[in-house]
Amino acid sequence: MKTLKLTGAVCLLLIVITQTALSQANQILSNLISPTSINASLIPNNKCGRDLGSNAKRWRNLYLCNRAGINVNPAYPLDIYNTANNIAINVLNPTTGETIDRIGVLSSSIITDNYGYGVQAYGGYFGLYAVGNDGASGGSTHGVYGLATASSCTGYLYGVHGYATGALYNYGVYGEAYACSGGFAAAGYFNGDVYAANYYYISDRKFKTNITAIQSPLEQLMKLKPSAYQFKTGEYPEMGLPKGKQMGLIADEVKQVFPELISQAVKPPMYDKDKKLISKEVKYESVNYMGLFPVMIAAIQEQQKTIDAVKAENQELKSRLDAIERALNVSSNQSATAISLADAYLGKAVPNPTNRQTVIDYYIPQQTAGKAVMNISNMNGRVVKSISLTALGKGQITLDAAQLTAGTYNYSLIVNGQLVDAKKLVLTK
Repeated sequence: MKTLKLTGAVCLLLIVITQTALSQANQILSNLISPTSINASLIPNNKCGRDLGSNAKRWRNLYLCNRAGINVNPAYPLDIYNTANNIAINVLNPTTGETIDRIGVLSSSIITDNYGYGVQAYGGYFGLYAVGNDGASGGSTHGVYGLATASSCTGYLYGVHGYATGALYNYGVYGEAYACSGGFAAAGYFNGDVYAANYYYISDRKFKTNITAIQSPLEQLMKLKPSAYQFKTGEYPEMGLPKGKQMGLIADEVKQVFPELISQAVKPPMYDKDKKLISKEVKYESVNYMGLFPVMIAAIQEQQKTIDAVKAENQELKSRLDAIERALNVSSNQSATAISLADAYLGKAVPNPTNRQTVIDYYIPQQTAGKAVMNISNMNGRVVKSISLTALGKGQITLDAAQLTAGTYNYSLIVNGQLVDAKKLVLTK
């Protein structure tokens, strides 16, 4: 009987010890001697009634292998609150020499009402910071590659849409690119039309040196050959060239006049996810049209100087012509019609020069009706003496030199307000 009681006590002690060990194993999860019991406690049920850890008792680290996702918060499928490290999520695809192109993070949010964000990022310094690294392969790389496409021609598409506000300095999109020796780099390359509300170019004097005036700008501009043309859109579909009639300059022609306004550019090749070539690399020459503006301004200034000089010369000639017309007491319109009295004339003053009297013959056709006068004018164009001629046909005027001061004069025959003839007279003392 004592033996039976002792055996029962031993069995009861073994049961208690086993239950205690299992309980400790389920709480600590460090006793891997009984993996079946531990795993049985971690198997989820259909009612979502089991948690892994709690707000009071938490796991320090979680290591997963070959898992597709984690549901840790009812609000989000994956919620990470990072307070200790500078990186909340670190995804590393090591270089293994495989033929596939690995993707660090793939995010897609496409819904039927045309709203959805593939990636929405907020940052105190950069909302989105991307660096392209070719991994020493020598291929092309992009820090940010934006592509927008639609199944139908509706709505608005933006490859890259940048927006910044609320601070002293805001940049919707900021791009930097540095080329290696002999290479090509573009902070922004747009394969298609570009529209903007305004453009500004760096022009502060502090950035410039060797400042000199543009030489012979008008002569240089006259060597350019503006042309109308069409782009070969069918031959170069990957370039995004505009269709229809275009107007501009040809790069190789500009290079002969302004080589500093020509640069070599490269449209990079594009590949799909399987590294299949979608569009080829295209090297070409581009024209800095903005660089022509200073040349045109200098040419206009040079041309204006010529115009001003011509104006001054014309004004001088006009003043001289006006003086002659005033001397003849007739307007330019009257001068133009003077030849209608071709038969009328003035004779030479005899003697000329003279210090006494001089005789001047004249002839007025008999059929002429109206007023005829002979005006004596000084070299300033002022009429100093006017003599009416009443007799028609041949006539003669005797002029007394004593009536005038010594000098050079013009004497002219005016009939009906029209200049008929004019000659010069010199009086001496």
